[in-house]
Amino acid sequence: MADIPTLDQMNRKSELKVDLRPTLFIGAGGTGMEVMMRIRRRILSAVWNRHHPTRVESIADFPVARFLHFDLDSNAVIDEGKSQRTDPWYELVKLTDEERLVEPLDLPQYHESDDSLARFPLIEKWMPLRPKKLRSLGIDPSKGAGQIRAVARLYLFDKYPKLRGRIKGALNYLGSNAGIERKENYQRLGLQVDTSKFRIVVIASNAGGTGAGSAIDLGWMAKAIARQEVADSQVDLVMFMPSGFAKANKERTEANAYATMMELETAMRDMNAQVKWMDPDSITGRGAPFDDVYFVDTANLANKATNDVKDVYQMVADTLFEDFASADFANRKRSVAVNQQQHKLGPYNPRVPEGRFGDMRLSYSKVYSAFGQSVLDTQQSLREDIRAYELAALMVKEFFGLVGRDGALARRAGDQERDGFMREHMDMRELPFDEFPDFKKGTVDIAPFQEYALTGLLLRDKEGRSLLERVESKVQLEMDRIMAAFDVPQWRERVAELLPNLERDAIREAGASAETSEDRIKRHTIELSGRLKTRVRERLYALLDDRKQGGLEFVLSLLEQVKARLQQRDLANAERNGRRYRDIRDALRTRQVEESLNNLSQAAGRLFGKDAQAREVMAHLKRDIADYLRFHLLAVAAGQSIEVMRGMSTWLGEPQSTDEQGNAQWSGIAGEFQEGRRHVQEILRAVDGRIGQLRADARQEHATYIKLAGDMQPAPVRLSGDVSAWSEEVLLEFGGSGKLFPQLGDERTRAELLLKLFRRAQTQLSNGELQDEPLDPLLERLNAMTPQERQRVFAEWIRSAMPWVNARFSAEFTPNADQFKCFIGVGDVGAWRKMEAEIRAAIPTGYFHGDLVSVVNTGIPGRATCYIELSGFPMTILRGLPTWRASYQIENPKIPTHLHFDSTRFRHPISPSMDELNRLADDYEWFLQAVALGVIRRKVDAGDREAAFQPRGQYLFEVEPGSGEWLQIGNEFAIRSNGLPPYYREQVIAAVRNRQAGLGPHQLLLLAALMRHYQLRVYEPRLETDETGAQLPSPSLPNITARRLYEAWLRRAQAGDSTLSNVAVDAALAALAAWTEPVPDSALDAYSWEVERPLDKRVIKPDILASEARAAAALEVRGLGAPLAAAAVAAIPDPAPLPEAARYKLFVAGAQRGPFGVDDIARQLARGEIDLQTRAWNMAQDPKVGKWQMVADIPGVRSDAPSIPDPDDGVPDPQ
Repeated sequence: MADIPTLDQMNRKSELKVDLRPTLFIGAGGTGMEVMMRIRRRILSAVWNRHHPTRVESIADFPVARFLHFDLDSNAVIDEGKSQRTDPWYELVKLTDEERLVEPLDLPQYHESDDSLARFPLIEKWMPLRPKKLRSLGIDPSKGAGQIRAVARLYLFDKYPKLRGRIKGALNYLGSNAGIERKENYQRLGLQVDTSKFRIVVIASNAGGTGAGSAIDLGWMAKAIARQEVADSQVDLVMFMPSGFAKANKERTEANAYATMMELETAMRDMNAQVKWMDPDSITGRGAPFDDVYFVDTANLANKATNDVKDVYQMVADTLFEDFASADFANRKRSVAVNQQQHKLGPYNPRVPEGRFGDMRLSYSKVYSAFGQSVLDTQQSLREDIRAYELAALMVKEFFGLVGRDGALARRAGDQERDGFMREHMDMRELPFDEFPDFKKGTVDIAPFQEYALTGLLLRDKEGRSLLERVESKVQLEMDRIMAAFDVPQWRERVAELLPNLERDAIREAGASAETSEDRIKRHTIELSGRLKTRVRERLYALLDDRKQGGLEFVLSLLEQVKARLQQRDLANAERNGRRYRDIRDALRTRQVEESLNNLSQAAGRLFGKDAQAREVMAHLKRDIADYLRFHLLAVAAGQSIEVMRGMSTWLGEPQSTDEQGNAQWSGIAGEFQEGRRHVQEILRAVDGRIGQLRADARQEHATYIKLAGDMQPAPVRLSGDVSAWSEEVLLEFGGSGKLFPQLGDERTRAELLLKLFRRAQTQLSNGELQDEPLDPLLERLNAMTPQERQRVFAEWIRSAMPWVNARFSAEFTPNADQFKCFIGVGDVGAWRKMEAEIRAAIPTGYFHGDLVSVVNTGIPGRATCYIELSGFPMTILRGLPTWRASYQIENPKIPTHLHFDSTRFRHPISPSMDELNRLADDYEWFLQAVALGVIRRKVDAGDREAAFQPRGQYLFEVEPGSGEWLQIGNEFAIRSNGLPPYYREQVIAAVRNRQAGLGPHQLLLLAALMRHYQLRVYEPRLETDETGAQLPSPSLPNITARRLYEAWLRRAQAGDSTLSNVAVDAALAALAAWTEPVPDSALDAYSWEVERPLDKRVIKPDILASEARAAAALEVRGLGAPLAAAAVAAIPDPAPLPEAARYKLFVAGAQRGPFGVDDIARQLARGEIDLQTRAWNMAQDPKVGKWQMVADIPGVRSDAPSIPDPDDGVPDPQ
């Protein structure tokens, strides 16, 4: 028998699947930044592509997300940056300059003079803070918007060109990530991307300044730019409620929130909205600013609450991050908004008493949604991060030789390594010296000894030739020249003259100007010392990089031993060698050379054989002088080798002091390596700090995070050959130790190195150990519990995932079960199958039933995520609205909370109580009667500058009849929202009653017809599409009020004259233009989403409304039927005869006007342009004897006509 499909399976068949879309996040203010930083952290910490695990090295490498932070408060960003500098992710998570628009605002240019705003008409047309008020507030823009939303919107207008460019640039980047490279990038990360549509998410709170003041504009702007830049887009808003920011001036944050919600409700209803930020400009905001709006609060539908707003920052970031995955869980979650659209169609119409309001509908948008997400976690990923840090620490230790490859203690240099190093790299090879002159036995010590290669190197010139050989050649050449050029008796004298010259060439004497061999040795000493230091440094760093033979501890121990050998042995040996050379030199000069010279003298004095003997002596003398000079240079070289050794010893370092642990602190190259070791130890301490922080995070409680960590500890990490190889690759990216080591003093370099090692360690663990997980550790943990324990866990888990909106459901609005979507994301759906029944049973009662729960795959073991979304509710259910409105009423008069000086254009998002609704309905009914009866009239737009900055459509009331003093009582929006102003309320009502008292049936019939026109045309209900697709009228309060007045006035008319009927009303409406006149611009008095089309009101012409006879006549001449015509004619008295073509001049506003005919004067009187006391001059009078009279005295102008002068003329009648 086939299985019966579950409700979930049936729902899924009809659901649309939404793939991952390239997304631009726009964070407005501090809240937006906080959430975006957490999203970026998740992107970097996630393991992407479970089949071929990989990590994203930097946000720039993640092809489907871009970020833009818009803020006025530069200090908040700096402070956040400071706190993040202790964070190993800081360098990768932080926003780049291109991702931030946080700049100074030149506020004085907008308020330096009272007419400053005149230079900025697009700002002036909305700015509620006039320059004088701006100056008085003393705002410092560098510290943010000061919780003044209008300042934030001003900043947005000021930075619009840059903001537009940043949004365009981000969308172009997401769109241009095209071609083969893009596909390869998607495949590498395992992303399934739909590039035909882009998503833009604006994140802000409604409580502060920047976010609350810019979020709606950002929505309009992003939509408008996206229309130009990409094929299709969706713009969403995630808005945080003020409860999380109560510490920052509770009343102000709540007032801002209420004002923002008023504007948002209005903007989401007004499809005719148009917003421009620059003119000329091709970008115009139109219609609703957002496709979907999500509210977020610090309490949820299941009464789970948190005192830390960062809990919901993290929950929102996690939720938005989940949309980047490609598993079934993410696909289903992304699809909710599309598949739940039917619940957001049409308005929410709370019920009203039918007895009074009939089918009237209060109307509120229900496009709003909320979500919640909570996680059951074994903290496996957190433990993996701890292990990655531990592995990174091991890599640092192993790389720098602080531990051996097997994790054991690092090896230290021994005598053999020390001696080999000094032989190969310091020219300290020891060679036997046994080339001594022939001395008589016992006169000089000629025992062979060990000499350093360093001494021999000092005796070579730049070409590598020996200075000793050059000296011997010189001696040979000069002696041969003497023997060839002079006779034997002169040889002695010539040799004696030659000897000082040879010494000068080899020996530095005071006052000598030419460079000697000794000079060349000393100069060579400096050059050789420099080369040795370079060679030694290179070799030391090579040893530092040598994982097998070297390392930091090895190098430091080697330096200590080299230093010790130089001090304890080599310097003493070199000094001894120098003494030996000097002894032999001196013996040669004082003994051998002098003795040979004497022998030469004796040979020259012989009579026979002197030539042969002299030659023999000259041969000995050559050798003796050469030996003498040779040993002199050897003595000099030995002395210079001592200088080289001492210089090297000093360069290697000297103990300076001891540290806190009692270890010697060295100068020189040893100090350099010690300093490097300290920096390496700082890296290791930083690792310990990170691990400590992660362990603290593991212990921390979180409102939407439930820990089910197991007791079993993971095996300790160990270094392997592979790990060592790729860790070495990381360090070589920095140029190897030679370049890196000196840079470790820079904190940012250390952080960058640690981060790279940590990322490689994460990837290594992901590639290896994650693949070896045999079972889901979360499932294991749950299976180990009793059913009762599991039920408690599941109940708390799902309770924490209920949408985080603090709402009050009632009989007026309780969402249907299908307005909720619930997805449980698990590592392996099949393995979790047996838990499904228990999960479904844990759903809180009263919201939706367990059958709506879908258990879907995430592919991530050790973690289960519950996501619940509620779609399609009105703002009116928000629990905090009454409190926020109370704060709004306190704060708004102090400093405007709105983004427009006309706050009456914005609708209150709170559903009134029945008492409040009845009070508002009563006041509006009095208002509409007052309009119809001429008790109040709509103020004509005077066109003066200051009047333009008041709410438009003001109605005027003459406070004392006949006084001519007409004062503003508010516009229609204000009266609908708040009622008649208490100060004028009773006077308006009294005036309406007084006017109605003397009305006859025909006057009442015309009033009824006028209200019928208001009902059917002026306030014609807009057709709303309900959830079934039916288009139904949605009557508003003005529509219902007009109908009530129509019915009431028709009944009164019929009571006075039973012949009057609906037929008369219809006929009157057919000739409406003949007996009424328009009220200019009054079409703007109605909310656009309430009426089918905007239409100006009309009012009865004053002369007709003022007289029952004229009203009857007006009805008669419109062909209203014989009985009515007869009655009307009988009721009209004979008018007084008018002079033939009488014409009058009028004295108005200090000047004569006209002349006018009587009909013209009557029309001016009816329009309120003149009154009965206006002076008039009959043109038939003699100018010399005639007198000015009053309009009331003109025949044919009735004295009972209404008098409604323009309150703004202020010109007295002539005396």
